[in-house]
Amino acid sequence: MKRMKVGFVFLIVQTLALSGTVWAKPLALVWNGPGVCPIGCAKAAARVARMAGFTTQWVNTKNMDKAPFDKAKLWVQPGGHSNVAAQAMGPALLEKIRSFVAAGGGYTGFCAGMFLSTSKIGTRTDDGLGITPGQTELYLKDDPPAKLVKVKIGDRVRKVYYAGGPMLHLTDTEVAAQNVTVLARYDNGDIASINARYGAGHVSVSGFHPEAGWLWSLAHLHIDTDGSDRWFAVQMIKLSTPGVH
Repeated sequence: MKRMKVGFVFLIVQTLALSGTVWAKPLALVWNGPGVCPIGCAKAAARVARMAGFTTQWVNTKNMDKAPFDKAKLWVQPGGHSNVAAQAMGPALLEKIRSFVAAGGGYTGFCAGMFLSTSKIGTRTDDGLGITPGQTELYLKDDPPAKLVKVKIGDRVRKVYYAGGPMLHLTDTEVAAQNVTVLARYDNGDIASINARYGAGHVSVSGFHPEAGWLWSLAHLHIDTDGSDRWFAVQMIKLSTPGVH
């Protein structure tokens, strides 16, 4: 009798698993087209999405017309060159992403992904998505080679990988009025990462690279004694998709 019960339970679990009702993971769309940095930004972004419990699918200029937004819960925009990515995407895909978030989807952007999230890309005239308030601007104006910078996350000060990323111009009054949560600030107090609402959706962006692997810093002869910051990238993704898990 005990064997029959075990077998029956196994049969039910197997049937549910095959039908997709058990262990089904939500889908994250990850841009890996033009504008993504060549050191593995797309792979790192996809990795933290999987760490957060998602299955991932690449989107690029070859398949962007068929990107399954109707099945996805999250769009992930990796680091790189935001203006190049925006030009490659074109107005049609940018509008699809904007509408996807407005309808309840999530958006997580790292570095260039933060530049792309505002109405204009940095101080340029290129149009961005306009899904986060305020204006982005290059944080370190001398635009040094990749380096470790300090950010404050809550009460913790962390060294994080930085490579030409933005800060966000947004006053404390605007933060409160627009229901924005500041997730991190640079050492000088400038906003480095936020979570915000856009329509029915949620947006989390950072000007630095919490998704970076340890080899990124080592390649520039830096050692991050704080250890990996991927936990922060995972937190950003989860804040972008509340209720998904």
